[in-house]
Amino acid sequence: MEKNTSTQRLLGDDYYYATHDYDELLNEAESVELASEWKHDISSANIEVSAFESIEAGEIEKEQGINYTTLLDTGNNTQLLLHYGSEHYCVSNTAIDSLFDTAKVSGSALSRVSPYSLALILNKCLEVAKGKSLLLYRGDKICACLSENIYKIMPIPELLKATKLELESKFGEIDFKEGNNSIMFTDALWELPEAQSELLDKYDKEVETHRQSLYSHAYMPAVRFITSDIGKCSATLIPMFRISNKVYFRLNDGIKVEHKKGMGGIATYKTEISRIFAKFNDITKVMAEMAKCEIANPLNALVLMTKKVGIPKRFLGEAYEDIEMFTNGGSCYMDDLFLAIASCTGTATRSGASHWRVLELEEAVSKIMSLKWSEYDIPGVVAW
Repeated sequence: MEKNTSTQRLLGDDYYYATHDYDELLNEAESVELASEWKHDISSANIEVSAFESIEAGEIEKEQGINYTTLLDTGNNTQLLLHYGSEHYCVSNTAIDSLFDTAKVSGSALSRVSPYSLALILNKCLEVAKGKSLLLYRGDKICACLSENIYKIMPIPELLKATKLELESKFGEIDFKEGNNSIMFTDALWELPEAQSELLDKYDKEVETHRQSLYSHAYMPAVRFITSDIGKCSATLIPMFRISNKVYFRLNDGIKVEHKKGMGGIATYKTEISRIFAKFNDITKVMAEMAKCEIANPLNALVLMTKKVGIPKRFLGEAYEDIEMFTNGGSCYMDDLFLAIASCTGTATRSGASHWRVLELEEAVSKIMSLKWSEYDIPGVVAW
């Protein structure tokens, strides 16, 4: 049996692309889109999964028409194949969670069983699965198994173009800083230099600028676009500020449009972008509140708050030292403490953390805003 893969770009499970040029990111996203195919109206109950070992790749290629290179890559990762009717495909790491959702199975034990046991579990549950599935075939693998009745396709190249155009219409000149693409996520970062004065004027009016501060208030506004078309993330635009080279912080979740039917899709996303300026205003108000909140025990607060939101100690050494030297055993204001903690993303980058790990840290830092800061401002010795 032979499958036509002549136009299919092969993408391994470790595929990752990074650039500092917007056009290059857009071209790459369009290339990946061309290597993608949405397979509609697949009966979930007709999906089967099987496991294999790399040594079987040659035989499977002959019998099922799957590319040999793709089989070897999959043999080093999920070791799973997906079948329906006469179609046979390799399963990407990114499809596992959505397969669990389709089969209605969950639990940490699933990640510890062998591929052969996992295939048996999935097949028993898929036999009684209801509804239709929407399969994403990308880079010669099944990368997602989503609900046909729920999931709304929003092509990533179209979202990128819409984001750029809407930002330019609202903020004038924008400066593209970086973009990253993988099977799981796509993200892009723009700075907004023409909005800097207006946004910081609002901030300075509310903050006591006469007091000493650990960081300059010359923040640069920026927005980070993040999305995923494998069911991992909404179309998201997050307002941020840069405090130093490659160190950005966010204080809210920005705007989000889910990949769901009935949510309006790209048209709704374009409309939602108009709300991003209000989200920046929310940030300046929170920063003003922090600038007026004195923390008597900043080192203890740093340890306790970062433990609560899950920021590893190994990324916080510089932040701890900065606060220790700045306060000399005394107090500081919450904005200084927060910005010191936010610098953990720069520490993580310099220590070799992946880009996606840095984004996780950005999100963890933002969760500090939902804490009651006074509850973590306690005296005494705090274990780290």
